[in-house]
Amino acid sequence: MKWSALSTVDKHKVEKRKKYRPWTFQSIRSVKELKDKGIIEAGWRSDTVGYALEIEADEHIVHHSPRERKGTSHGERFNALIQILNRHPINRGYPDAWQTVKTEVYSFPRSPAKNLTILSYAHDSTDIQKKWPV
Repeated sequence: MKWSALSTVDKHKVEKRKKYRPWTFQSIRSVKELKDKGIIEAGWRSDTVGYALEIEADEHIVHHSPRERKGTSHGERFNALIQILNRHPINRGYPDAWQTVKTEVYSFPRSPAKNLTILSYAHDSTDIQKKWPV
């Protein structure tokens, strides 16, 4: 989606976010650019597009290939327990785990899964009962 194709409401949301995360919007003009810059990685995609990364109980990462399992979905919103998988400057100062309020945890979020580090994950308690990157 091109910047010029965004609705006035969407442009307002982006402008508001710039105030809190200016480094993410300095030169970005499309969703493709966000993906290319690594700001958006895994997202809502069909089972034919990209890899889904699942976190097992021992924190081992399982790669589900395209057409393996299903496309992205989510259950009802719930209070999710977010857990740190890898420390990084972006999560410096965060506890090892914290609870969010009324969030969606995507199951089978899909992406190219190249050159990425999963920083945190949550157990999806309302959809298929697995752990997914968040």
